[in-house]
Amino acid sequence: MFKLLAKIFEIRNSYYAFFGAIVLTLILFGNAIVRFFQGKMLVGIVFLVLSVLSIPLIKFVYNKRKKFTD
Repeated sequence: MFKLLAKIFEIRNSYYAFFGAIVLTLILFGNAIVRFFQGKMLVGIVFLVLSVLSIPLIKFVYNKRKKFTD
């Protein structure tokens, strides 16, 4: 799935994709915290799981960027 995203967005040496993946993870994590404080535990858990699942995207984008800049 991530390889398909790399081909679509051409993230070979783009810092925007790297920081975009980090921002996506932070937004999902922040949304999970807000949902927990609102009392919506199930929705908070879903956003927390999504934020954890987006961490491999950061590693993938970083490795792609590093490989093409060396």
